[in-house]
Amino acid sequence: MTYHLCSKYSLIVNESTLNRCLSIKIYGILYSLFSKSMQIITNEFLGLVMVERASADALSDLTLQFLKEINLNHKNIIGLEVDGASSLFGRNHSIYTLLREVSPNLQLIKCVCHSLNTCSFKASNVLSTHLEFMLS
Repeated sequence: MTYHLCSKYSLIVNESTLNRCLSIKIYGILYSLFSKSMQIITNEFLGLVMVERASADALSDLTLQFLKEINLNHKNIIGLEVDGASSLFGRNHSIYTLLREVSPNLQLIKCVCHSLNTCSFKASNVLSTHLEFMLS
């Protein structure tokens, strides 16, 4: 794909552990932008990167370095789509807050599936306690 160097774009990122015993971590990056010529939003998988540390600083540095290597201007990021990991979306110190320093108009989009999972998990903890009390 020819990257639109002047176009605004969003990134979809996710860090995952492939092997817990060996602590093998990977970081996936996707690119999303509105194609004016096709009048649609296009997405492209940019790549997987091996990660030594999944801290906010490490992932932010990794993202900026990756974008530099493929000639995407980091100042044109307008959206960051992440799951529920605090190193990705926390309001005090996360990849979101660090990238917002270089791209002040950056908007955060949290994954609805991860948010619903968190809500249902917390609700089930409360409900199970109440149900146990009512049944005993």
